[in-house]
Amino acid sequence: MIRRILIIFFITFFFIKLNAQIKSEINIALKVDNTIITNVDIDNEVKYLTAINDKLKSVNSEQLRKFAKQSLIKEILKKNELLNYYDLNQDSDFLDNYIRGFFEKLNLDSKQDFELYLSQYDLNYEEIKAKFEIEVVWNEYIYTKYNNQINIDIKKLKQKIDQTKILSNSYLLSEILYQVKSKDEIQSIYKKILTSIDQIGFESTANIYSSSDTSKDGGNIGWINERQLSKNIYDNIQKLDINQISQPIVIPAGFLILKLADKKRENINIDKDEELKKLIAFEKNKQFKQFSLIYYNRIRFNSKINEE
Repeated sequence: MIRRILIIFFITFFFIKLNAQIKSEINIALKVDNTIITNVDIDNEVKYLTAINDKLKSVNSEQLRKFAKQSLIKEILKKNELLNYYDLNQDSDFLDNYIRGFFEKLNLDSKQDFELYLSQYDLNYEEIKAKFEIEVVWNEYIYTKYNNQINIDIKKLKQKIDQTKILSNSYLLSEILYQVKSKDEIQSIYKKILTSIDQIGFESTANIYSSSDTSKDGGNIGWINERQLSKNIYDNIQKLDINQISQPIVIPAGFLILKLADKKRENINIDKDEELKKLIAFEKNKQFKQFSLIYYNRIRFNSKINEE
């Protein structure tokens, strides 16, 4: 009888100690409205971010955790907004195609390969799928909300096509997009970003400071032809040398910093109808991104975010 009591005592003591240890290891890091973010959530987000962008492994842990916090805040605010209008955890062809496009960018051939890849980072496929679903449904939400406000000047696009030279410039660009609360912050934040670029490079700085969706990809935009650019952005790029960084450029969503990674001259053989379709699609996508960011910033402004 005494032996049984002792066994029960030691088992109870063990679980009390284990529970206390677990509690001591899990701490509240942030509160986003009514949602709690723990240090474990941030650790898992760091795993996710490094899984989708291998270059983040070169970022020091403090900066990476800062990026992970901002990534989680954005995800939670988007999810909370979407739950007002959508039922999540739904399969769709759009989501399947999004996931397929994503793992193909990682040079993986199948969903099974992707699941194996995620397991190397101690990540669960269903949890990552839920993250992707938020992005897919958010884009659908923005499209539904702002589709009637998209303004495409067809005449202006046709003029661009008519003025296209036989030889045309294309630019390999990366971006950092930031917002300010006052005019005084425009240059102060810009200088802070430049200091960070000097210390850890443009890509890692974009990961941490950029509010654009390209932040997870180091700010990479890719190759853009000059006829796809607004006059304001084109005029700024024209002043840059390779690997040079622009001054802040005012756009509707905030202040844009561009890095010119490379440029090339191309022979252009234009099918005007096809080119017009491409320009319309590019302009629509650009405007939807701007609406998305403006709407997200409004949600964030009206949310309560407390760091413990």
